[in-house]
Amino acid sequence: MRMKRVVLLRSNPVQPDPPVEKMADTLLEMGMQVDILAWDRTQKNNSCHTEQFPSGTAQVTRFGIPATYGARWATLKAFFRFEWNLLAWLKKNRKNYDIIHSFDLDTGIVAWFSSKLYRKKLVFHILDAYADTHFFQDSMLKRLVHKMEMVLIHAAEATLICTEERKAQMINSKPKRLEIIHNTPNDSGEKATEQFDLQESKAEVKIAYVGTQCQGRGIEELLGAVAQDPRFELHIGGYGPLDDTIRSAAQQCDRIHFYGRLPYAQTLALEQQCDLMVALYDPALPNHRYCAPNKLYEALMLGKPLLMCENTGWNQLFKEQKIGCLISYSQEGIAQGLDKLYREKDQWPGMSQAGKCLYQQRYSWEMMKQRIRKIYSEIQ
Repeated sequence: MRMKRVVLLRSNPVQPDPPVEKMADTLLEMGMQVDILAWDRTQKNNSCHTEQFPSGTAQVTRFGIPATYGARWATLKAFFRFEWNLLAWLKKNRKNYDIIHSFDLDTGIVAWFSSKLYRKKLVFHILDAYADTHFFQDSMLKRLVHKMEMVLIHAAEATLICTEERKAQMINSKPKRLEIIHNTPNDSGEKATEQFDLQESKAEVKIAYVGTQCQGRGIEELLGAVAQDPRFELHIGGYGPLDDTIRSAAQQCDRIHFYGRLPYAQTLALEQQCDLMVALYDPALPNHRYCAPNKLYEALMLGKPLLMCENTGWNQLFKEQKIGCLISYSQEGIAQGLDKLYREKDQWPGMSQAGKCLYQQRYSWEMMKQRIRKIYSEIQ
């Protein structure tokens, strides 16, 4: 049987992007040829080169189209340029791939069109349901976006979602195949071997957050809470529109340490050296009520007590298991949650063990890999 060839489409630079990188590595492990098409908003020129993954190499093409993260409609022209580049690549290389794996609607439309035009199989991977994001509050536009997502779900050989709860966003859909692939980290390899030099201050408790730096993630509220409480220090990395805000906070408070963009292996190494982790999604945004943050799964795998907002889809888990503290989405709520966890320091070992057990029993990446292998082995 001829080796299957897969192209993964993502609207960020994949530097890093754990869902894409883990998917690529799993497919490489299965013996497939993998290409990755990505959007680098910080560059003006396209780049194409081979990148090494644990299970092999993949060709990564990054379309250099300058744009600002979080600028919404101001990036529309750049977005259409990215779509055009995707379309051109898929046309030019149509004899070199069999399956298009699209992450979210922003690459899904081009993927769907190309799969029809060139008779390719389509896998639609929903990390965020676009109809429920803050970009689409207008009811008419929201309905249109939802219909577009439904078209992709119905056309795809398989639709992948990141939590069981996201099924509620797919009312009246009839996917050919629906699978849950949690955004959980791999517990082998890079976590155990990577080293990271942590900047330290004299605070008692180290808090870690490495991820997207944008509105709705509780970043400004977290910065304020830490700055006012000398018991805590914050180790924060990632990239996004709040970069300057974080740099300014780090300059004003010597207990806030900013690392910028980090490879995923270094992210895990940083988190491993900290005491607490946070996943602070604003529940006022409909999409956040079904969120599956990497930080949650990373905290479980690493055995770190977690601070998380109420009504973001994980209330029941926190009620069943003592793995951290649920809070209201506000600076005051974060401060109260941190204080509660601080006073429960003697319970941290139990929280750590509960998290690790949950990871192994429900969310391990090995379990997710088995699901991916089954899906792809059955696509003909």
